[in-house]
Amino acid sequence: MNILGCLDTPTSGEYFLNKQDVSKLNDNELAHIRKQGNWICFPDFQPASRSTALDNVMLPQIYAGIAKTQR
Repeated sequence: MNILGCLDTPTSGEYFLNKQDVSKLNDNELAHIRKQGNWICFPDFQPASRSTALDNVMLPQIYAGIAKTQR
């Protein structure tokens, strides 16, 4: 799951996402891929306890720079 979510890179082989070989990308490039909406919600995900459910759902969109009116 970490490889699919671009959190880790494979130790061998290739992984293509949207026709791009993400197995060759550096950390900054992987972060950019994650910001574009490749989301996986892990079962042990701990949302920010001081935020509402809506705020937690919108957090990745905030990081992606999506305007508040579009979120």
